[in-house]
Amino acid sequence: MNPKKINICIVGVGPFARPFIRCYQRHPNVGQVSVCGRDPERLKERADLLGIDPDLRFTSFDQVLEDHRIDAVHILTPTFEHARQEVQALKAGKHVATAVSMGETIEELQAIVAEKHRSGKTFMLMETSAYSRDILKVKKMIRNKELGRIQFICGSHMQNTHLIDLEKRWNGYPPMLYGSHACVPLYALTGKPAESVICLGSGDIGEELTSCYGCKDAYQSCLVTLKDSDVKGEIHRTMFHALRQMREHFDVYGSLKSYEWEQLLGEGAAVFTGNVEAHREQAEDYTEDLPDSLIYKGAPSPASSWHSSSVDTLEYALRLGHNGAYPHLVHEFISSIAEGRDSYLDAEIAANITAIGICAVESAKRGGEKIMIPDFSCC
Repeated sequence: MNPKKINICIVGVGPFARPFIRCYQRHPNVGQVSVCGRDPERLKERADLLGIDPDLRFTSFDQVLEDHRIDAVHILTPTFEHARQEVQALKAGKHVATAVSMGETIEELQAIVAEKHRSGKTFMLMETSAYSRDILKVKKMIRNKELGRIQFICGSHMQNTHLIDLEKRWNGYPPMLYGSHACVPLYALTGKPAESVICLGSGDIGEELTSCYGCKDAYQSCLVTLKDSDVKGEIHRTMFHALRQMREHFDVYGSLKSYEWEQLLGEGAAVFTGNVEAHREQAEDYTEDLPDSLIYKGAPSPASSWHSSSVDTLEYALRLGHNGAYPHLVHEFISSIAEGRDSYLDAEIAANITAIGICAVESAKRGGEKIMIPDFSCC
């Protein structure tokens, strides 16, 4: 393990910040862990719970950027603030991890990539679906050549936002504009960036929701081409009035074996090995690449219980939350800084993944017109 210690500040104190903080506190390459939140009372409550020193609590993002003790920031603020804060942090000389979305316009993505190139700092999109236990399982199957030739990949993110008590800014949000959970399996399983997208919207969410962003689509469905690959991808996204059990899923079809994410929570993935031969499998915790301090040692709860589990437990942080992604994301971000390299989801590929959704929304507006994904390498 690299002996370099990185001091990091988590910006935001919402429910997903706490399990990330617990992972950072346990990582052997992390020194000081600080936290930033706008509401002093909420900040104190959450920081006390996590045992964060009073001297490492901030109520202003500017204070964080000006503090020379802090090497890196992990942005977990509302999505519409991400792009601005990412650029600010890079300009201030901080390494940057950000929750999805990276940005909401192509221009924002280009500005972030350009600033990352200028600063030379590490950037990482903390996309949980890139490190779910099912993704890690299937990537190992691909390395072992169990699937044969990859032929097709599907991804989806299905939500019932109208049934959840979320901030009003989400009302009527174009589904694919927050699409990276569904898009990232295409890159994770092929290593190829997206090249183009065709998207059609379906259904109608009603006048009240439509008036918020001018998008009436209850469901958006995309076909994606990948650069330098004959594999294509299909992406589905819904947020309002297209009811199903929530899931962030992928299916992958190979010449020797195929893997379909479970239809119902807890039933296990379907693995197909022949014309009629099939069976269910539960993806196990994947810990091969993790330091020992980020491996949960207690009696495991069912993996399917993460939706109903408290975020304020060590098990949630190390194995339950977002299908076991948190420790892997933290380890990759911190390791990439310590080793002086680009992260797995660096700015260019993160922009490409995010741009699929942005371009898909534009394609749907144009009735399914093919939209090319911009080249971010020249930013």
